[in-house]
Amino acid sequence: SAFCKGILKKIFRANNYPLARCSCCDAVLVTQKPSETELKNIYSASYFSNPKYKNTNALQKEHQRRLNIIRRYIKKHSKILDFGCAQAEFVEYATDEYDMYGFDFYENAIQEAHKKRPELISKLKAGILTETCYLPESFDGVVLWDVIEHLWDPTETLKKLFHFIKPGGFLFISTPNINSLSAIFLKQYWALMTPPEHLSFLNGV
Repeated sequence: SAFCKGILKKIFRANNYPLARCSCCDAVLVTQKPSETELKNIYSASYFSNPKYKNTNALQKEHQRRLNIIRRYIKKHSKILDFGCAQAEFVEYATDEYDMYGFDFYENAIQEAHKKRPELISKLKAGILTETCYLPESFDGVVLWDVIEHLWDPTETLKKLFHFIKPGGFLFISTPNINSLSAIFLKQYWALMTPPEHLSFLNGV
């Protein structure tokens, strides 16, 4: 699979995409790679201009919850990369306490961030992640908030991100749990089962 050397066993289709479960790590993966056209249609400007949280209070609470997690492990004013930062909402939220940077694959996301948060322009990048995007071992932490499920090859991306983390640094990941009760019960009808937007589903148990 994309995470280990387990055997993939087909389980069902969702949005006409086949999914399989890894015999080793229990991850569920989309096995048909989406085309560049499909991805461009999904991650258009409207995808990033529409807020994920309609309720501003809910967004603030989620930002605060995540910031509290980081505080437990990384001292203030340390350098942190928000990978998959979208409109850089969390970058802006945490920037008073940490030296925050943001990266996203999609230019549309960073363009929206530049419009809303021009003071962060120098801290935000978009494009293909390579080992030359940042200096080696330049971050005390990297966060992927609801990002890894969007990646076709999560392991390869994580290897590149580890290259940028200082020895003793931290990687924070949040992602839907494929073994949650709602996911187990609803299967292909689970609200977060949305290929080709979501491609990798991890077991959080």
